[in-house]
Amino acid sequence: MSVLDVLAIMNLKDDIINAVIDHVSAGLNDLDRGPVLRNAKVLDPTEWPLQMNREQLALYGGWEIEELCAHFQGGAPIIPSISSSSSVTEEISASLHNVSNTQQEIQSTANQLSKPFSSLMYNRQIMQICPKVNCQEKIIICLDISTEMEKDTFRSRSGDRFSQIKLAKRAIGIFLHSKHNINPEHEFAVILLKEQAIWMHPFTNNPDKVLAILEDFDRGFPTETFDMTSLFDVIRKQVELPKLSDPSVVSPPYIVRALLIYGRSHCVPTYSNKQSLNILLSSPHFFIDAFYIHEVPAEDNQCEVIFDTLCELDEKGLFYIFEVSRNPTRLYDCMAQLLPHPLQRPIQLDACYRFQQQVE
Repeated sequence: MSVLDVLAIMNLKDDIINAVIDHVSAGLNDLDRGPVLRNAKVLDPTEWPLQMNREQLALYGGWEIEELCAHFQGGAPIIPSISSSSSVTEEISASLHNVSNTQQEIQSTANQLSKPFSSLMYNRQIMQICPKVNCQEKIIICLDISTEMEKDTFRSRSGDRFSQIKLAKRAIGIFLHSKHNINPEHEFAVILLKEQAIWMHPFTNNPDKVLAILEDFDRGFPTETFDMTSLFDVIRKQVELPKLSDPSVVSPPYIVRALLIYGRSHCVPTYSNKQSLNILLSSPHFFIDAFYIHEVPAEDNQCEVIFDTLCELDEKGLFYIFEVSRNPTRLYDCMAQLLPHPLQRPIQLDACYRFQQQVE
């Protein structure tokens, strides 16, 4: 059920509904997955699905259903999930206080609204299918080795410059050894990205073998295009996904996670078809995390378009997608956030938060 449906049930005025639409559209532009780029793909509120879980509601509507119910039950102000400084929010909250429904009707409506959202446990449907177990991970490192990865875009506090590929390899090394220490049964494979994706090394539980493969590539390859279809064709060909009779009961023997590290600022990934991608995404045991390393966004590059393309991979809402430019510390911080098991970690929207000092 969408925010519009909620408001319609409560018989709010059209001008309030329109104000919510304006607030939501503005709030979408404030939603980001990093300090530089923003996933500013705005959806028409009239195209929202009728059935939305709590996470989707927070993402597209900026309103938590529990907050909405709490407002009508106890008179507490509604707290927007995306933009807390909007003057429209104050107008909407003030208007909502004037709703003339009786307390009994409000309580009944609130109870009806809370049921579908609590049953979904504010994760998408696919998350309910898989038990939240720490099973084996088969992680595919998909590393971009184009010449753009050789650029010294990172600068330390002391003024030292580092190339994208150098820091990416360091971060991958820390990630692999950390995952191995967490569970020695985790396995790792390597795909290198030129104009096409190339399967370089099969799965192994020895992180040093993977790092040795990556160290052999000190210099990048000139590329003008990248066929994203080839990446998922290779994964589909080389990897067998678990097939269980009842995924909601039986724990998978393993899951497959592709860790895509893309470092081009002038080359937008393209698809010739999405057949392999759709087949992989149909499995509850396949995950894609993306890490975009880029130049500072400018008119002469396509950083924002590329980042939006990578964000479109997250159809389930369960993947982690990060971007970083210039800041080595942020690169390591984001890589550390990829350590948790995909079946046990929260959705990225819930994992991104800041501590703020309370003002009395």
